[in-house]
Amino acid sequence: MSIADAILLIVSFLPAIILLSAIPYLTKPTQCFGVSIPEEASQLPVIKHLRKQYAIRAGITTSLLLLSTLFLPFFPESETIMAIVIVLFGFLLILTPFLIYLPFHKRMKQLKKEYNWKVERKERVIIDIKFRENHLVYSNGWFLIPIFISFLTILITIGTYPKLPDRLPAHFDLQGNVTRYTNKSIYTVSILPIVQIFVTILMMAVNTAIKKAKQELNAANPEKSKKQNIVFRRHLSLFMIGSSILTVTLFFVIQLAVITHIPKVALMITTIIVLASQFIWILWLAFKIGQGGSRITTEKGEETLWVDYDNDEYWKWGMFYFNRNDPSLFVEKRFGIGLTVNFARPGAWVFTALPILLLISLLFLPLLD
Repeated sequence: MSIADAILLIVSFLPAIILLSAIPYLTKPTQCFGVSIPEEASQLPVIKHLRKQYAIRAGITTSLLLLSTLFLPFFPESETIMAIVIVLFGFLLILTPFLIYLPFHKRMKQLKKEYNWKVERKERVIIDIKFRENHLVYSNGWFLIPIFISFLTILITIGTYPKLPDRLPAHFDLQGNVTRYTNKSIYTVSILPIVQIFVTILMMAVNTAIKKAKQELNAANPEKSKKQNIVFRRHLSLFMIGSSILTVTLFFVIQLAVITHIPKVALMITTIIVLASQFIWILWLAFKIGQGGSRITTEKGEETLWVDYDNDEYWKWGMFYFNRNDPSLFVEKRFGIGLTVNFARPGAWVFTALPILLLISLLFLPLLD
């Protein structure tokens, strides 16, 4: 990896750093560092101070971690070592903010006890029996677009396979230059089309999960939170469809670079456009929509004297939901944007493991060829 590659990698991860640092400002006002609180408590000076402290610590720590990638060009030119380093970096980028988060979660639990937020008001669980009759997500029919692109990739690959040379490009740098070749085989030309189909199926499953995810309305203002949540799910659904199309298109161009002689600048430009589009989209979702639609401005709605039912006991460290009494497989995150799973359900482990296995396969399987 060159210095230029390392700099491009840093620029690519900058949106992730911004998002990780800003999470306390993007979550619902009724949830702070994984702890349920009354909405008005979110404006207390002590809570604002905690958010600011977390943002500073997470921002500085993850930025330093990201800058450490400038040392990658000095590693030995080994793709196996580079793959291990990338996996390790990704793991640290997740683990570091989590370790920073834990003391803040503990402090929030202490504040909740000190202020007696749990016993101030009556707790309620608000359910709208007609909630799922609303237009919550976009049709899975939109996934026919990435499916078409995937099958087009397969058809082009089959048509060109007999004429392909014995050695094919197996790895490209960020400028589109070939850095490694591999032997021609059915396996080597099938990897990307298989990934395309897998990504499409996964995104389709997530889109379905968005619709079926547990309904969570704010007991203090049910009508307002309902409208916000509907808009949130629609935008999240649209992102899944758009992200699927963009990702599958990128793999299509990469496959063309492997089996044909497209200009390397075409691969580089496509990669930049796809990654930039997705990063901007994610940041827009986070800062404009917020978790559960919390940053969306809607009609005020009728306020009540109730608070949400306190189910903190089912949230391990305020992040991992484990409730055997809840049949829901998908629930909204308490700290972050999007959905998480109920780890008490066996299907949750399968849904979590598959993307991880896919990522590891993409990094390491080509090295075994």
